[in-house]
Amino acid sequence: GIEKMPWIFDIFLDPKYHGEGIGKKMLHHAIQVCQGLKYEMMGLAVTLSNTSALKLYETTGFYETDVFNEVSKEANRSQDI
Repeated sequence: GIEKMPWIFDIFLDPKYHGEGIGKKMLHHAIQVCQGLKYEMMGLAVTLSNTSALKLYETTGFYETDVFNEVSKEANRSQDI
């Protein structure tokens, strides 16, 4: 198996810059850094509703390996146990 694998969990780009190729450049830079560090593979997480990001990742060579659910709780809500 793979001992270490870098992951991208978030790439945020101000919406006013969407469609200018900046996100693509950011992703390519991250890939180049990982290649320079001799990683064999890298992973990323993306929400299924983010179809623009999914398209970018797929055209860059990423492919789906698993789907997972993220669960959160509001910090200010108490819950009886």
